[in-house]
Amino acid sequence: MLEAVKAGHQVAHHTFAHLRLSNTTSEVLREDTATLKKKFDSLLGKSPTYFRAPYVGHQISKEHADVLAAFDVKNIIGWSISTEDWK
Repeated sequence: MLEAVKAGHQVAHHTFAHLRLSNTTSEVLREDTATLKKKFDSLLGKSPTYFRAPYVGHQISKEHADVLAAFDVKNIIGWSISTEDWK
């Protein structure tokens, strides 16, 4: 990941525990994002400002957006088509 950043690529995050946000509380997302932030800060010296939720088609609630904003996430990327690249 460090090499990707050095090469000028954008790094986003996707939650630490691959949370299904439709049944995740704001507090769980806050704890997950804090864990992820520590890891990114340790590795890269900064945390991503881009976020894409796991699982296709999930809308980000206002409460979840507020949690992410508190961690300096400025860009939430939506998606509605799965490439199924994980298969």
